[in-house]
Amino acid sequence: ESVQAQLEKTQIVAPFSGTITRMDAKVGAIVSPSNPQISLISDGVFQIQAYVPEVDIAAISIGNTASSSLDAYGPTVSFAARVIAIDPGVTMTGGVATYKTTLEFLKSDPRIKSGMTADIIITASQKPNVISVPLGAIFDKNGQKTAQILKDGEDRVDVPVGIGTAPSIGNVEVLAGLKDGDVLILNPDTTR
Repeated sequence: ESVQAQLEKTQIVAPFSGTITRMDAKVGAIVSPSNPQISLISDGVFQIQAYVPEVDIAAISIGNTASSSLDAYGPTVSFAARVIAIDPGVTMTGGVATYKTTLEFLKSDPRIKSGMTADIIITASQKPNVISVPLGAIFDKNGQKTAQILKDGEDRVDVPVGIGTAPSIGNVEVLAGLKDGDVLILNPDTTR
């Protein structure tokens, strides 16, 4: 039993199945635990590590869905992912407080390779059937948020609007005043 126990200590077993990508170990060599000799890539689903700025992290939760594009395939090819972990501790990245966020692709895809660069869009929340307009199309007129629409194809008409949330992408939610089909003036004449 003692010999069997010693023999079992001579085998290295990977904690997951995968493909060996680097093998520096030599038969009979003595290595230290801090000096990696073998690299292994999992056969499972790949993950993405992103550093989310402090101003955005409060809106993100574990389980949020995301879409990802890989530089190798361009912005038109999208891969679905979801947030699986958010580090509780801050990481300073270029002088900005960020939080390491781990996303996992929803399914395995042979096009995804280790080390690829990804652009991600995390969906923090969704609101169906919302009118969203560029923030620059809304202006103040006599203390009231206002938009200009094109009436009868030629007249600019000021319309008071009620606005809701304004996400960081530059659009604002319109709760009242505009309806589907209105032609919005993106460069309103605010001097009228």
